[in-house]
Amino acid sequence: MFPITINDLIAVNCPKNKLSKVLKKLKILWAKNDFKISNQDMLKSLNLFNDLS
Repeated sequence: MFPITINDLIAVNCPKNKLSKVLKKLKILWAKNDFKISNQDMLKSLNLFNDLS
């Protein structure tokens, strides 16, 4: 089961209109890391996504 929720994204101030796009990118990141990347590392990776603003 995917470890990040919409509430996790809201907690880190992800804009509500970007939630589904960011969640999709995080799922791809999780899969590319053999489903072993931590929640914290995934949330830290949000800084890499230029789509948040």
